Amino acid sequence: MNNTTEEKREAIPNSVSRMLLAGIGVLLQVLWIFWLALKLNDYSTAIQVSTSVLTFLITLRIYGLHINSAYKISWIILILLFPIFGLTIYLLFGRSGAVSVMRRRFGANMTMLRRYHAPILQQRRALPYPDRITRNHARYLQDRAGYPAYDNTDVTFYGDTCEALEAQKTALRSAEKFIFMEYHAIEDASAWQELEDILAERAAHGVEVRVFYDDVGSIGFINSKFVKSWRGAAYSAAGSTRSSRF
Repeated sequence: MNNTTEEKREAIPNSVSRMLLAGIGVLLQVLWIFWLALKLNDYSTAIQVSTSVLTFLITLRIYGLHINSAYKISWIILILLFPIFGLTIYLLFGRSGAVSVMRRRFGANMTMLRRYHAPILQQRRALPYPDRITRNHARYLQDRAGYPAYDNTDVTFYGDTCEALEAQKTALRSAEKFIFMEYHAIEDASAWQELEDILAERAAHGVEVRVFYDDVGSIGFINSKFVKSWRGAAYSAAGSTRSSRF
């Protein structure tokens, strides 16, 4: 059954074009800061003295913190080399209280999860695993993240990428209503082309196909021609129905 849902098709800007616009925005910002610095030239002495004093006090405070030495040195070097930039970044992200609310929330959640997982972890550590790869993955999750590995679930683990790709292609071929896929990056190479053929064939049979990807993550791997060719193949195969969107 073909999906006749009408959707507005919007042109997808090329990632390179977006990066170009972002670059222009950064350039304008730099020019604005430069112009502002010229206007403040009359107050340069006072600004320099204030910045130096603040830089000295902040670096002295960082030096006295009881934290990892490499962490302290990194902040001190950044602030001394680039006082304005370094101080701004430190005041936003470097202070322990800058993200205190988020840390408290994460801490409360982790405490709750550890209480729940503790008895399960004790049981799971004693269970045998079918092979060394699975055993190592389970131990990593349990020892480093504090999460037990469960069995009898709907999740299938593939230790080999080729096996996972074949299983993915098998699942895609059996789709009857919709296919939703999400990637950080898509590379228009042999592995994706195999999936592309299957997706186009499914779209031709009325399956709704949607592929979401990150423009920045895919820079250098795909371009606007990739999107146009994909849409052309999917829509020509599907006829007049709009059964896919990219």
